[in-house]
Amino acid sequence: MLKKIFPIFFCLTTSAFFAISQNNGVNSPYSRYGIGDVLYNRTSKNISMGGLSYGLRSSNTVNFGNPASYTSFDTSSIVFNIGIINTYCKLQTDTLSQQTNNTTFSNLLFGFPVTHWWSGSIGLVPYSNIGYKISDKENIDNIGNVEYFYKGSGGINKFYIGNSFRILKNFSAGFNASYIFGTLNFIRTVTFLDISNIYNYKIVNSTNVGDFHFDFGLQYQIKLKKDWLLTLGFVYNSIKNENAKIDTFSTTFINKSGYSYTRDTIINVSDVKGKITFPSSYGIGFILSKSNKFLVGGDFAIQNWSKYKYFGQDDSLINSVQICLGSQYIPNANAIKGYIKKIHYNLGIRYANTYLQLKNTKLTEYGITFGFDLPLRKTNSLINLGFEIGQRGTIKNDLIKETYVRAALSFSFCDMWFLRQKYY
Repeated sequence: MLKKIFPIFFCLTTSAFFAISQNNGVNSPYSRYGIGDVLYNRTSKNISMGGLSYGLRSSNTVNFGNPASYTSFDTSSIVFNIGIINTYCKLQTDTLSQQTNNTTFSNLLFGFPVTHWWSGSIGLVPYSNIGYKISDKENIDNIGNVEYFYKGSGGINKFYIGNSFRILKNFSAGFNASYIFGTLNFIRTVTFLDISNIYNYKIVNSTNVGDFHFDFGLQYQIKLKKDWLLTLGFVYNSIKNENAKIDTFSTTFINKSGYSYTRDTIINVSDVKGKITFPSSYGIGFILSKSNKFLVGGDFAIQNWSKYKYFGQDDSLINSVQICLGSQYIPNANAIKGYIKKIHYNLGIRYANTYLQLKNTKLTEYGITFGFDLPLRKTNSLINLGFEIGQRGTIKNDLIKETYVRAALSFSFCDMWFLRQKYY
């Protein structure tokens, strides 16, 4: 069995890694802060239900947002999820607007049972993303117009191996052991437009992150009357100083005939070791469900971004809070006729006080989500579609408002790999 599984997973992982490493488009000016835009549990199913994950349990999808959920896998089946996300975003200020559109890899997940009380998962997911280009001009006395240009790209990815254990009949505990890796690229250019005897200069910082990380989860199920079930979930991530290395390269340059020519190298330093302090976080959630018909739930999460440090320096971030509410309705999962009755209809909302406070203004984010899980005939596999319409930021105080539409597509394959074929 392992000889069949891991070559396939290795090939897909390699392809997915190449895809996420090539994501250098413009996504958000706010991604210049911290480690970029942090990407929370971005499977299509999670997105379509407002971001719910802490109390979710499913036999045919992988919920890596709470590793305790892996015990929900069928004891004779494996689960495989792969997905992509497209985000259209409109950026606005008081006077300007710009539109961006990016398609990125979202998840590559694999879940499997080990015994009747132990299940596991392996996955590759983006953890954060940086993508921005910002230019600004300033008029300085005795110097004239000066142009500032900022560019960021790259991000951090997470490869994890998870385990979940059924401690009691209705109680599961799990953990993800992850390797966090990636490169954060920051470029700053200063160009003097009206004076020729001052050299322009450019600074390039590339930070390589690579270290291990752990997160933990619990789930407890309570049977209620009339086929109702209450699932409580809890997750925790401890504060962690991740190992990192930074390369700094700075040059002076001149512009001539529309081209840029390097003049001198000012700084060229490589492999300076340091730490990036990732914040601790915890979350609680619940799911109230009725057999295979209906569920509703909510999540509440806090991340302690005020403790974030980059090579010993603060970044003026604040603690973030997120609230998610979601639901799912299945008219008749066992319908013999009428495919529409078997579709899973998902709906949700989410609201967040982000970790950004700029110009004495706390940035908030909210979204309305919906989607569908489309069962494939004669299998337990699904095609997952998730959509989110949301907004982050404001045009007040010379800030930027982002209005976005996000569409996520993933495939959840569920197959019976653990049964030995018999011939008669």
